[in-house]
Amino acid sequence: MQFDATLKIGDLLTSASVLVAATALIVAWWKDRSLRRRELADKIRRAAGNTLARLERWQEIVLALFDDAQPLFVEVAQDLVGKYDVTAARDKVWRELNRLRLALRRELRSEEIETAYVDLYTYHPAARDNFRDAIRTIRLAEEKAFRGFLQGTQDAILSFEGKEAAYETAELGNRLRETATDWKATFDLAIEQATMPLQAFLVSIMWQSDGETLRREKAVPNLGIQTCAEPPHAREPTVRPDSNGDSSPPAR
Repeated sequence: MQFDATLKIGDLLTSASVLVAATALIVAWWKDRSLRRRELADKIRRAAGNTLARLERWQEIVLALFDDAQPLFVEVAQDLVGKYDVTAARDKVWRELNRLRLALRRELRSEEIETAYVDLYTYHPAARDNFRDAIRTIRLAEEKAFRGFLQGTQDAILSFEGKEAAYETAELGNRLRETATDWKATFDLAIEQATMPLQAFLVSIMWQSDGETLRREKAVPNLGIQTCAEPPHAREPTVRPDSNGDSSPPAR
């Protein structure tokens, strides 16, 4: 039997060409698949980053009340120089604090922060409930802190009743600023405790490999409701009658 060298070499070349083409096709498919996975993972990371940024923005807005109130404290302290009426001063502080609070709530609604989890929800459905749990916890802490803040400002202002002769504007201003500082720190701590697990989860997504990021079965940590601790001597507002004789609590 004679060996047909020409035929065999041709077959080998054909086989080699097919193998090269198949290899190129597999490599192209793998690269395309890897690119799609990277793009999807990057999309998830961006969603996590946006959710984290919006959560931090929520904290920034709700804490702004205590700083926004600083000019009010100066104004009220100076008002007593012209007319020494501590009850009227208390009424003005409560009225303006409620106004500032409502303005901040409108800002929160306008920025649609409560729906910040939407982009991430497609990949991690549990993010919705956990994000809402965090927001609910912040609201509970905010309500408690605000009521404590009202009580603290009332205590500070009414402590100057009957002391007109020795009154100094700086003393009242300092008392009000100390009250704001105490409650801001208390509220800030409550927010950090409430959101820390969710923040840690979102940050971990941003630093994971593509494969880890695409594992949808990874659970978002459950969030426990944290209480808002109180500064020393804090208590619920005990409303004294206002300058018109009305003892109704301030509108919230």
